[in-house]
Amino acid sequence: PPYGVEYDPAWRNEAAAKGQLAYAASRVGEVSNDDRADWRDAWALFEGAVIYSWSAAGDLSIRAGLGLIEAGFQIRNQIIWRKPHFPISRGHYTYQHEPCWYAVKKGRKAYWIGNKNASSVWEVSLDKNVEGGHSTQKPVELFTRAISNHQGDVYEPFCGSGTGLIACEKLDRKCYAIEISPEYCDVVLQRWEKFTEGKAYLVEEETSDAEGTDSTA
Repeated sequence: PPYGVEYDPAWRNEAAAKGQLAYAASRVGEVSNDDRADWRDAWALFEGAVIYSWSAAGDLSIRAGLGLIEAGFQIRNQIIWRKPHFPISRGHYTYQHEPCWYAVKKGRKAYWIGNKNASSVWEVSLDKNVEGGHSTQKPVELFTRAISNHQGDVYEPFCGSGTGLIACEKLDRKCYAIEISPEYCDVVLQRWEKFTEGKAYLVEEETSDAEGTDSTA
């Protein structure tokens, strides 16, 4: 989900213009709802059993974790994505990692099919030459690694640039994805079509109105 950091891409745009950051030009999009880190309302509506929730580090990660707990989930572990290099930053210490909460709904099973001694530190390189344009775009391997450890379908309520969707295509898993931004919806469709060489189309569902005639929703 959005990280709650109110990400401002302006400084990254400037770095790209000066040639100081090679990938900056393709990571300039703003993120909707990036003024909050606690998504307990969204998690409360989730009927599945397992959540992997990426967040910013520090106190924002704590807030994200507390939101999961309040929504009825038990935190089983925290995954750390160790990046091959650190990005440019304004802080005293530059984060070279991102945390991810692994949580299971209380009273439910995790449907674990992965290795029993899997490490909580994931050293994964950034994807090269991948279009997407999302400011916090993740490598596909982060998603395939998590998804392949469990049985069942995948729900992605913050689809972003569509990385989760591509991961499910690679694993032949069914993915239900939602994205609030029309601009990123276009990015997702274009990326999916390029990866699968297929054609995305709109599925119209017929419903009945109060007078009994068919209408389209």
